[in-house]
Amino acid sequence: NPSDEVMYMVKGDMNLHYRTPEGKEDIAVLKEGTCIYTAGGIPHSPRFPPDAFLFVIERKRKPGEIDRFQWFCPNCDNFLHEERFFVEDYGKDVVSQAYQNFFDSEDFRTCKKCGTVMPKP
Repeated sequence: NPSDEVMYMVKGDMNLHYRTPEGKEDIAVLKEGTCIYTAGGIPHSPRFPPDAFLFVIERKRKPGEIDRFQWFCPNCDNFLHEERFFVEDYGKDVVSQAYQNFFDSEDFRTCKKCGTVMPKP
């Protein structure tokens, strides 16, 4: 996401997976009733159960800004693939499209370093 975000966990708990400036994955646990700030450009992936509810505040995208979705090998953490989208309307569900593009391709899910194939969810 090119813009800053503030996330408030309304119901349930969330694990926010993110990349450190050194490029390593870390996890911040967001408990119900707490919030977190995520700076623009920091790769992150909020993960929570289907009955949870997260409120996200972010600014409208500027013309030409690109959202990037990245995946890394679950075995060796090598970069696997990136999907890029111009997000003009989140109602068009580009997040689901990015995930579908990735998981529909075994080539995208196969690590060029160690050969691990990330399984489909």
